[in-house]
Amino acid sequence: MGGYRWLKFLLCLLVVTALTTGCNVLQPKEQDDKLPVLTIGSDIYPPFVYMNEKGEPDGVDVELAKDACRLMGYRPEFVVIDWKQKDELLAGRRVDCLWGCFSMKGRENKYKWTKPYMISSHAVAVAKESNIYHLADLKDKVVAVQVTTQPEKIFLQNKDKRIPPVRQVVTVDGGDILYSMLVNGRVDAIAGHREAIEQYAKDYGKDYRILEEPLLQSHIGVAFYKDDQRELVNKLSDALEDMESDGTLAKIASKYLSDVDYYLMAGDSSGN
Repeated sequence: MGGYRWLKFLLCLLVVTALTTGCNVLQPKEQDDKLPVLTIGSDIYPPFVYMNEKGEPDGVDVELAKDACRLMGYRPEFVVIDWKQKDELLAGRRVDCLWGCFSMKGRENKYKWTKPYMISSHAVAVAKESNIYHLADLKDKVVAVQVTTQPEKIFLQNKDKRIPPVRQVVTVDGGDILYSMLVNGRVDAIAGHREAIEQYAKDYGKDYRILEEPLLQSHIGVAFYKDDQRELVNKLSDALEDMESDGTLAKIASKYLSDVDYYLMAGDSSGN
């Protein structure tokens, strides 16, 4: 995935507002016109959600959503949203669900969740020549995180005994800004989903180093509004379970993730 698809995404993001803060980027097939629509909200988060060379949504979660919707008898509609407004959009039914490598940990009671379908690891990345090798080395450093994410919560609350007080926590709106701040030397470290950090390095040929010590491991799932009384959550959970059982989930994930066995340990409570 090159800079071209990132440019297309950014251009799309500039010309829309609120859900309106998003843009419908996948045209329904003619034969699917009569199917009920599942509107899926996400920000850009490679390799889970991104724009391919055709200007269409692609990635792990996009493919999973397409297959799950097929099993459910729904047509997926993918909407790029401003992640800061995700709760407002969900409560206002502007989107049906949030699906894009969304960590469940610490949010278990905030949303109505499907069953967890994968594990994700949050990590810290630094410049290759940095003298930061462990979380303890972050003392008095400047760390950038994406707004409303688990890393933001971890560094702002400063409750993890492994992590010393940092000099400054910089919050940014998007992953692309996050990575560029590290590459350009504006911060000492960044924190986010390990998979997304690795994908950016691969796409742009950036040579930075990811600390071996994980920041957090969490189950990821699909989030619906807490008071949503529809059967969509159960239907989607059943579809994801079927896809896990028949190997579809593993097949899709293996196209994008190197250590697929690790990411599919959804039954391991340590990732919650």
